[in-house]
Amino acid sequence: MLTTGSIEVSTKSLRSRDHRALIAVLRATRAEVGVTQRDVAERLKWANSKYAAVETGERRLDVVEFKQLAEALGVDPELLFNRFIHWGGK
Repeated sequence: MLTTGSIEVSTKSLRSRDHRALIAVLRATRAEVGVTQRDVAERLKWANSKYAAVETGERRLDVVEFKQLAEALGVDPELLFNRFIHWGGK
């Protein structure tokens, strides 16, 4: 755990509450736009297993990958990020 000022920042975000919320947002958004994991992987030019690892929580996304994923889903990256920030399931 890192402390920056009065905010503690976890150095391990994998499987954290926020990470689980991100996964929930990605799954929900993918379902709403009506595409499969395979469709998303193909659009990203990733192996199916690489994208599946994102949705199962085994792999994190960096900011660039998040932007590319939003675009692959046909969603504005800023809107997707705001959905994550305000996700009620946290």
